[in-house]
Amino acid sequence: GSQVYIGLEGIVTFVKGGATGFCVGASWLGCTNDFTKDFAADVTDVYMAWDILITLNKNAGTGQCLSKHTGLECAHVNWTNATEIYTTEKAGVALDTVAGVGQCWGQECWGGVCSDIDFTSVTHVYNSDRAFLALDMDAGVGVCWPTPCTGIDFTGVTHVYSNNDALVALNKEAGTAQCWQTIYSY
Repeated sequence: GSQVYIGLEGIVTFVKGGATGFCVGASWLGCTNDFTKDFAADVTDVYMAWDILITLNKNAGTGQCLSKHTGLECAHVNWTNATEIYTTEKAGVALDTVAGVGQCWGQECWGGVCSDIDFTSVTHVYNSDRAFLALDMDAGVGVCWPTPCTGIDFTGVTHVYSNNDALVALNKEAGTAQCWQTIYSY
């Protein structure tokens, strides 16, 4: 069946195994005047968030990232074992939860560089539109980038919520919440 993806500047539908989709929105999405988007026949998955459209061929480990923003090229990412994908407005991370490997792309000040993050025991990744949080919920350990979350105690955290500018870590059993801003600079 058809899958629908909604971003800030468009809507894309895609049928797995098909070579075309339907899109309405900004020209950077690749929509033509008749609103038909031609996907390569080998596209296996489509992701859309914020201002980023990602088309993948997981079998070949290749992908393409389309965005109106510069610096979001993702050709270097090996998508073969990516089990989860998260994006900020101008960056992304592909997570292989089995191998404990994360690959980032995009603008550094939006989270596009994560080479110093250890994803080995990460159980969850969360994002605002400006930052990421990699969390090992079992050990109560979290790391944020590009904005650090210094002073946040992730012990017992059961849920994390976000909006554009902040994240909140909730411990439902203790009835506590900790909030922090995801400040960035251009």
